[in-house]
Amino acid sequence: MTYGNGVRDDTQQLRDIQDLIAKLEDVNRKLALPGGAVSMSGTVPGDGVQADASGA
Repeated sequence: MTYGNGVRDDTQQLRDIQDLIAKLEDVNRKLALPGGAVSMSGTVPGDGVQADASGA
């Protein structure tokens, strides 16, 4: 059953997918740059947690 907001939900899902695709394209462009042009340090989730745990 659709209660009148099915189209809006589908549209929102489409926008979310398009946003994710745009972000992936941006990441692919950055990864295509020559080595050393993109710094990936500090972008790994949990990086600081491991450092804190080892320093305790």
